[in-house]
Amino acid sequence: MTAPHRVGRYRVGEVIGVGGFSTVYRASDERLGVDVAVKVLAENHSLDADVRERFVEEGRRLRRVGGPHLLAVHDIGDTDRAQPYLVLDLADRGDLAGRVATLRKQGRRPGPADILLVGRAVARALAALHHNRLVHRDLAPKNLLLCSTTSWSPAAEGPARLIAVDERLVLADLGLSKDLAVASGLTVAGGTSGFAPPEQREHGRAVDHRADIWAASALVLWLALDRTPDDAGGWRDDLGHQSWPPGLVRLLARGLAPRPEERHQTITTWHADLEAALGPPPAPAPVPTPVRPVAADGPAGRPGAMRSSRRPAHILTRLAVAAAVLVAVLSGVGAGVLASHRHGGPSVTTEPTGEGGARTVVRQHGITVAVAGPTAVAVGDSVRLSARVEGAETWTWVGPDGVLAVEAGQFEMDAAGAGRATVRLLAVDDHGRIVEATRTLRVT
Repeated sequence: MTAPHRVGRYRVGEVIGVGGFSTVYRASDERLGVDVAVKVLAENHSLDADVRERFVEEGRRLRRVGGPHLLAVHDIGDTDRAQPYLVLDLADRGDLAGRVATLRKQGRRPGPADILLVGRAVARALAALHHNRLVHRDLAPKNLLLCSTTSWSPAAEGPARLIAVDERLVLADLGLSKDLAVASGLTVAGGTSGFAPPEQREHGRAVDHRADIWAASALVLWLALDRTPDDAGGWRDDLGHQSWPPGLVRLLARGLAPRPEERHQTITTWHADLEAALGPPPAPAPVPTPVRPVAADGPAGRPGAMRSSRRPAHILTRLAVAAAVLVAVLSGVGAGVLASHRHGGPSVTTEPTGEGGARTVVRQHGITVAVAGPTAVAVGDSVRLSARVEGAETWTWVGPDGVLAVEAGQFEMDAAGAGRATVRLLAVDDHGRIVEATRTLRVT
């Protein structure tokens, strides 16, 4: 087919992509003075009402969800030959498949920093889709595109080689996506070979967001070993031979489980495990030392000086106390434990810290527990809360999805869905008394 000279108000240039159903052109938006990509449905498929509707719906879904790691849709229309078209961000740096192939031709391979950069972008894109009850169903290297950007990404500096500081990785092609809000999970077989989970390879199997988690795991394995999963499971030994950390093996073993219920249940927990497996070890959190007034040796009648008198707690004692708190929380009796120590009522104060943040301070039984951080975030953003604990032997964070962090100075999570999310910080002293501070975040 001869390339059109114009599509709507866009002046069409060379072909930059051809698929079974559509052709993608580089084009110029002369009104705004920017280059874009125009995706045009093939003329023969434009006559098929079902195919035509799926093509248009792809544009609507991309536009509805949005986000920095999803390909943006700027316009939609019909050509003078009644072919629907989408106007998209121009992925002028190619796709992940081509970028990795170039790296391997140079005798290099993606490293942990590269996999983390890709994993973060993929997790944020899928979190936005899953929040809108969409399953992508075709997460594969060819559908991860690289766009130039005027912003600067410090995360892409240093050992990362796949994505430059002036590039953005975006997930494209929702042509196979399924909207679970308007359809059953049953689906036809489809997806890219090697990146489609078991339930997606057979007609009539139920598919939900956990299919994308399998595909994300297959993508990580492909980056690490240049191969996709196989039934023999030989990739586990290959990862060990190439000195990949055991945490990555555990992540992939879970993410690639054949049964969806055995995998990570959200892309957020998958992302957290990826960061734990490949990210730098966290800096040790400073252990606060409570200060109690003690009379210093000196002349009688002279005011006593202040000095630390924190009794050293044996490490096994502290672990036992922490374990008791965790058991109480996980068994659902935490509220009763807390109530038994709240007679007289805690002192609770909240003060703004600027830029929409706040600090909540709870004092009781000589224990001070403070949580500082934002009060509202957007879906897909990372949230960081900080702790200040005095007068306690140990403390524990409890995330909204049950994620626990013992004696961490900060607690981080991704906001995966709109609504309210509550994070709890529980501190316990050497008498077993528990004081709790909470932060409820509004996620929009």
